[in-house]
Amino acid sequence: MIEIMEGRKPSILIPFSPASGCASCRDVFIYLRPETNGVEVESLIMGALRETEAGHENAELVYLANLPGDFISAKGLIEHHYRIRLLFALEGKRLFTQHMKKVFKSYYRCSFDNAEILGPFEAMKRLGIDEETLFKTWVKPSSMLNVNGQSIKKIKDIFVLNYDIPALLHKNNRETDIAVMVFRTSGRNSDISFMIDAIEEKLTEKGIINILSPSSRVFHYSKGPFDELLDSTGFLFDREIKHISLKETTFGRYLLKNGVSLEQMEGALRHPIMYFKESDGRYVENDIFSYTKDCTYGEAFERFGTVFLQRVFR
Repeated sequence: MIEIMEGRKPSILIPFSPASGCASCRDVFIYLRPETNGVEVESLIMGALRETEAGHENAELVYLANLPGDFISAKGLIEHHYRIRLLFALEGKRLFTQHMKKVFKSYYRCSFDNAEILGPFEAMKRLGIDEETLFKTWVKPSSMLNVNGQSIKKIKDIFVLNYDIPALLHKNNRETDIAVMVFRTSGRNSDISFMIDAIEEKLTEKGIINILSPSSRVFHYSKGPFDELLDSTGFLFDREIKHISLKETTFGRYLLKNGVSLEQMEGALRHPIMYFKESDGRYVENDIFSYTKDCTYGEAFERFGTVFLQRVFR
């Protein structure tokens, strides 16, 4: 339960109401990064959706809130949202699984044991740069790797693990607010892609999205059903400023109806790296967010049902 605290409180402009939990819809969280938060960008997003056929007919705004920076900081919402990535950033290569080591070695064609893989905080000291410089340092696409939801950026001879974490923590401070929206769609992937494309096009026209500021640095959106669940744990509140339970979210209700317990949902979010059994009998390691990206509720539920092993992080 979220306690009412001193200081600025969230403004719940449109309270959340879940759908029945059917497989024919998707709730997509969109929240603006702190550096782009504001009425102008919110209005552009709303306008983009109104101007598109998919947005007009198949996307309904079902939640709108402004979360003050001091509330976010006091509750540690950013640290909670990026818990596993922050853990890897602090612990470094020690947390790599055998699969991650194998992927690293194959991609960069070098020894994992001898490679200098550093968390971003240690890397900043070694490179003599601050969090913003680390975040914006451009490298070739071939120097970037994402595995099990963890990103690696090779700068000189150093492999920086989750290089963006310090900048995310720095930008999300007591002075920065976040606008959060939830749009309910028909659930077809084409509708969601069309909606995001329309938003990106509108923001590009206004110069908000550009080469130096791609869409991922302007706004976040739920890229799959489990991503949606994770977003709800951080940014979904009622008008009494109480956190809305996973079992009251649209995907949460769908999972409950199909036999997935609240404890299993929470466990998937807390320990997202798993082994899945694919239809051809092979076992693959991935994180639940990447593995269910762009899935419908039904597809995500089916993939979650193939889990046979889960990596537990203490």
